[in-house]
Amino acid sequence: MDQSPDYKELYQQSKKERARERAEAERERAEIETERDLLRNDSQPMTFIDFIENSQVYISELLQIGTNIVRSTGGSLTSPKGRLCPTYLRPWEGFHQRQTEIYETVFQLLESLPNPRLFSSRSAIRELGRRLCRRPYGNEEALRGYQHFGVEDLAREIIDVLRSCSEIFPLGEGIEFENHANVLNDDETNSAKDRGRKRSIPDQFCVFRKDEVRSLLFTIEYKDGRKLSDRYLRAGLRRMEFWKEVVQRVTIPLEDDKRLSYHAELLTGSGIVHAYDDMMNSGSAFGCLTTGSCQVFLHVPEDQPDTLEYYLAEPNRDVEAMREQGDDEWMYTPVTAVGRLLTLCLMSTQSPNRSQRWRSEVIPNLHKWEVDFEDILNQLSDDELHSSPLGSEYLPSSPLAPSNRKLRKRIGCRPEENQVSCPDDSDSEDSPQHHESTARKRALTFSSSPPQRQHRSGQKYKRTNQSTQESMDFCTQHCLLSLKNRGLLDENCPNVDRHRKACNKYHQICLSRFLYLLKQQLDNDLDHYCAPCGQSGTHAVPFKITLMPYGYTILGKGTTDSLWPAVRREEDIYQVLGSPTFSFYLGVAVSLIYSAATSNGGVSISEQKRRFDI
Repeated sequence: MDQSPDYKELYQQSKKERARERAEAERERAEIETERDLLRNDSQPMTFIDFIENSQVYISELLQIGTNIVRSTGGSLTSPKGRLCPTYLRPWEGFHQRQTEIYETVFQLLESLPNPRLFSSRSAIRELGRRLCRRPYGNEEALRGYQHFGVEDLAREIIDVLRSCSEIFPLGEGIEFENHANVLNDDETNSAKDRGRKRSIPDQFCVFRKDEVRSLLFTIEYKDGRKLSDRYLRAGLRRMEFWKEVVQRVTIPLEDDKRLSYHAELLTGSGIVHAYDDMMNSGSAFGCLTTGSCQVFLHVPEDQPDTLEYYLAEPNRDVEAMREQGDDEWMYTPVTAVGRLLTLCLMSTQSPNRSQRWRSEVIPNLHKWEVDFEDILNQLSDDELHSSPLGSEYLPSSPLAPSNRKLRKRIGCRPEENQVSCPDDSDSEDSPQHHESTARKRALTFSSSPPQRQHRSGQKYKRTNQSTQESMDFCTQHCLLSLKNRGLLDENCPNVDRHRKACNKYHQICLSRFLYLLKQQLDNDLDHYCAPCGQSGTHAVPFKITLMPYGYTILGKGTTDSLWPAVRREEDIYQVLGSPTFSFYLGVAVSLIYSAATSNGGVSISEQKRRFDI
C-alpha cells in the first residue's frame, strides 16, 4: 500500500529552498550594490591623502627601470664640460623636517575645506598608471615622459587647488614645468671652433612660477637609472671636500671595492655638478636630479656658494620600509615622489632667487670641472655597473617615525587610533652613523691650488633687502626718435615728465649720453629696471629696460653669442638707439647680449626704412 506524501516535510523543504533562494538573491544584490559603490567611489574625486596614496600605489610603485645598459644616446651628450663645480659636498640638514612641516600645512588646509574631494578620481589615476608603466623605461627621454605625467602633473594638480583656496603660499598664477630647450636653442649656430666642446642641453625641465614676470624656481634633471644606479648614488653621495677628493684625484685605486667607490663618486659627481652649474647660473637656491627610483634634492646656501647640500630620497623603498614597520599611514608624510616634489615646489616659492649682482660676484671665484659623463661610463664594464660599491646598501632617507595620528584626530578625517607623538626631527636628517657607513678614507692628490675663497665667513655675499622698483610704461616711438634726432619731447610719451628738465621742451640728455648711461647702469645693476618680458622667439628674448632717473623705457632683445649674427641683421631695421651689451642669466644659464630697439610695438618695415634711410 502506497504511503501518502509527508506534506509537512515537503513544506519544510520548500521553505528552506525559498530561504536559500532569498539569501542567494540578497547576496547577489549586495554584491551588485558593493560593485556599484566601488565604481561610484572610483569615479568620484579624491581627497588629498587618497590622491597621494593612489598615486603611489598605482603609478610610482609600478615604475620599472630597464636593465640593459646603453653606453650612449643619439644627439648631444649630457656632460658637465667646463661646468661650475662645488668645493664642498654635505648633507642637507633639516630638509626632511622642513618638508614635513609644509606637507602637514597642506594636509590641514585641504582636509579642512567644506568639500575636500578636489582631485582626480581613483579610476583616472589607475588608468594613468596602466598607460605609463606598461614597459620598463630605458632612456632619459622615456623617463622624462614618466616624470612629467606621473609625478610633475600630479604635484601641479595639488598646487592648482592650493592656489584657488589659499594664499598661504606665494603661487602667483600657478606652477609650470617647461623644457628649457624651448627658450633659446643656439646649437645649430655654434661656430666650428665651439662645436667640438659645446655644452649640450641637458635632459632637464625648468620649474617656473607664472606671474606678471615668470620666475624660475628650480630645475629638474633626468638621469637614466641604468647609467646612474641607486647603488652608485648611495655610495657616491657623502660629506666630503668634493673638489679635492673627487675632481683633483689623479690616481685610480687598484682594489676592486675601492675602484667601485671611486667610480661611484665620479659618476654621481658629474651628474650633480651639471645641476649645480645650472643652479648657480640661474640663481636658484634649489635643484633636483631624478633617476625615477631616486630623487636627489640639492641646495646651495646663499652665504656659502661653494657648498652643495644634498638629500637622497628613495620614495618606493621608503614607503615599503614604513609598511614593514607596521606603519600603513605613510601617505601622511612627504615620503612619496609626488609629496617630495610638491613640497620642494612650495619651499622654492618662499625663497627668492639670488640676484644678478650676487652671481656676478660669486661665479668668478668658483671652480670649473671638465669631465664627460659618458666617458666615465665607458670606463666601466657591465659587471662593475651592476656591482654594489661600499656604502651602497639602502638606508631610509630619514629615520622612519610613526605617522602623526594626533594631527589627523585634530582634523577629524580618520578614526582615532593609538596616539603616537612624532619624535624630535632634529636628528632625523642624515645621522652621523649614516654618513660614517658610507665614508671611505682615500689618498688625496692635488693638481693645482684652488682659487682664493673670500666668502667662507658667509658675510660678503649675503643679500640685502632691495626696495621694490617702479614699473614704467614703454616710451613712444616718437619719443625715442626725437631723442636720436635731438628734437622736441613727445608730450604723449607716458614718461615725458622724467625726460624733461623743469619746463624745457627738449630732452635732458643726448643719444650718446643715453648710451653711455645705459651701459653704465647695465654694467652696475641688472637686478633693477631690466627684466625679461613677453614670449621668447627662436633667436631672442624680449627685455624691458628703463634708464633711471630719466625714465627712458625701451624694448630690447637678448640673445646668445652664437645667435647674435642672426639678431644683428635686425639692427639694420631697428637702428634707433644703438646696441650696448651685457651678460644676463635667463633661468637657463645662457649669457645674453642686449640689442636696444624701439618702443613696444612698431610701424611697418617700409615706413621704418623711409624714416631711417636704410
